[in-house]
Amino acid sequence: MHWLKHRREAQREARIKASLEASLEVRQKSRAEASLKASFEASLEARRKARVAVRVKSDRERSAKARG
Repeated sequence: MHWLKHRREAQREARIKASLEASLEVRQKSRAEASLKASFEASLEARRKARVAVRVKSDRERSAKARG
């Protein structure tokens, strides 16, 4: 009976370890996805700002030409 108790404890510890590793993996994956999403959103924002800057510049040039 003694060896059975040790085996059950070992199985329990293995399950706990597997569970902890799985939750760590999920956390790391979600952190990586959040980082990727943030960098994607930052690049979209940078592109949007660049488009606005180009539009403002061309509007200024057009109005300067119109004024003479």
